[in-house]
Amino acid sequence: MVRVNVFDKNLLVAFCDDPTYTSHNELEYVTVKHMSGIFCASNFPLTDADLMNFHIDVARAFERGMPRLGEVIAFFFGENEAERAMLSLLGIDPSRPGKYDFKRHDGQYDWRGVLNDMGRFCDTVDCTQLWRDAAQYGGQGITPHAWQHETQSDRENAIRQLLAEADKALIYGAFIVGDDFNFVWNAVKARGAIDFKIGRLSLDDLCLLSGLSLQIVRNAVSVGALAVDDDQTVAPDDAQAWLQRRRGFIPSRWLDPDDDQFPQGKQAEEGTEKEFVPQTASGERFLPEQVMRMARERNRLSITVGAKGEEEKFNDFYAALQRLKELPLARWRRPNASGNWGLVSARGPWVAVEKAEIDRQIAAKRKEIGP
Repeated sequence: MVRVNVFDKNLLVAFCDDPTYTSHNELEYVTVKHMSGIFCASNFPLTDADLMNFHIDVARAFERGMPRLGEVIAFFFGENEAERAMLSLLGIDPSRPGKYDFKRHDGQYDWRGVLNDMGRFCDTVDCTQLWRDAAQYGGQGITPHAWQHETQSDRENAIRQLLAEADKALIYGAFIVGDDFNFVWNAVKARGAIDFKIGRLSLDDLCLLSGLSLQIVRNAVSVGALAVDDDQTVAPDDAQAWLQRRRGFIPSRWLDPDDDQFPQGKQAEEGTEKEFVPQTASGERFLPEQVMRMARERNRLSITVGAKGEEEKFNDFYAALQRLKELPLARWRRPNASGNWGLVSARGPWVAVEKAEIDRQIAAKRKEIGP
């Protein structure tokens, strides 16, 4: 296999505007663009369905971009080396005659023709799994392959391995799939800076994680809500404190040992007995033992949801939960440390809770008020 390292950090060599164009008559220099000003937390793929569609888009971009690699090898090392390298990458054995129908008249394989139909020979979804991992962690702090990691130490190690791939993905990965997906890797680095207190965050990083515009973030700097240095960067602790007060920020889910980290919607699609409930910035969840109290009518429980002045009362927990799903922002009342029932708002992702646990808490609350 021929390995070529010809890429500068800020400059990539490509041979065509159209990724499907296979002639090397033109040479173009493509500069890596930073997408953080376009993509942000508000349009990150968060649900299982959106993550799947995002992953498919990356896989298709991978198929369109592979000819670039072949053209680079052909330019520097010749057509024969390009053919050997690309067939090897796709796992095609030229010694097995009749298996593939891309031979030219001289008996050699047409590697460009093979790449135009590379889905037959290569699992491009598997090749681009890292981009889905990056989207899940960058968007909501989910551990790659979360179901494989039972301890917090395992989760941390998996995330650190993902962080180690970020710079390489931004340079070499973008050469193949393009830079439209760089925003997930920029978010990985930004979230990693907060989770592990490494480096500093740019204002663009805060836009990515908060879902706010750059102008709003700059306004926060102007009024002193964010402390920046001469390079306009923010320390991880300061960034985290500011982000936790932003509605669009999702705290890293891997830090909660009780969070199964399934993307939103996955449990419902698989028919498991779980319900998604909202949580506050401090991790307080909308659960019966926290939100149900004695109603004014004897022997009944009451739940209050909705914004101040627009509050609604429910006697049924699941009816109240359904109403929260319909509101632009989920708000509900729960007792604070002093026992006063204050209004709180949802922050971050809704989390999955076993329906059996919810029913157990409802039964316990009903038992408290008696028959």
